[in-house]
Amino acid sequence: MNWLVSTFIALFGSAAYVSFLKLAQGYYDPKTVQSFLMTICFLYYYIVGNNKNLFKSFEIYAVIAGLLFGLMTISFNAAVNLANNPGLPGSIVPSNALLTYFISLPLFGLAFSWKKFSTILLIIVGCIITTIPNMKDFKSSNNLWIVMTLIAATSAAGNDIFSKLSLNKINNNQYLVVQMFVAAITTIVAQYMITKTVGLKTLKKKDQKKDSKIAFLNKYPQLSLFVALSGLLVFRQFLGIAIEKSENPSYPRAIFNSQFFVSLLLSMGIQKGSQITNYQWAGSSVVLAGVLAMALQK
Repeated sequence: MNWLVSTFIALFGSAAYVSFLKLAQGYYDPKTVQSFLMTICFLYYYIVGNNKNLFKSFEIYAVIAGLLFGLMTISFNAAVNLANNPGLPGSIVPSNALLTYFISLPLFGLAFSWKKFSTILLIIVGCIITTIPNMKDFKSSNNLWIVMTLIAATSAAGNDIFSKLSLNKINNNQYLVVQMFVAAITTIVAQYMITKTVGLKTLKKKDQKKDSKIAFLNKYPQLSLFVALSGLLVFRQFLGIAIEKSENPSYPRAIFNSQFFVSLLLSMGIQKGSQITNYQWAGSSVVLAGVLAMALQK
């Protein structure tokens, strides 16, 4: 499968994951959701991949990628919960593609390309445009989501690099099992350190929110959690394929990170109070131009 096709499948899976994650966190304690999702993902990949001997599958780069993915997930989860629209954190994360690009050049013996560089830069500029209103009104008290998103972006860059290194040595199924096992352990430990609890927890009745425009989702919050889980499974599977097949992991990452616009559109349809500003429309247009340019490059 071409890395572009895999990237776009991962993109839509991620958009569903982000949007429905926000809804699920209105019923389940946000501090406990990620460890649950990571654990279920690991079990799914372990069973489907038929990896009987887990420890035999271990590969050091996949372990490091799992640690970084766990950290990225924890910080991104916090950002999604703090932001008024789950698409907002995703508008800053694309900056990690540039870091990934430059690290990958000497690491994988690649030549610098002005076309690739300018395309990645164009996508990042578009993402920055979407956050201009938030930057103007920056207050540390209500924009903590930006800090958490920057941590997520840095972790994502490291995850992409070590994922590529791992996928150069082992297949995608084996890589996913190891990565998700380590990510699950990381998020479980983080949850216990923060909440002194283990496992998925529901919010108290008075703290629960019914933020969906769709009554069915408000009545059955388990559905939002299921869709978020499905989106996570899809995007991890196909992003791994895209990273494996591309020469530089920043190429699929740059396109994948444009998922924030799909997430914004989806959120408008399912979440109360979600809207797209003029800056987000303008920035998204620039991002889409960059994505198209990347897709057309050989």
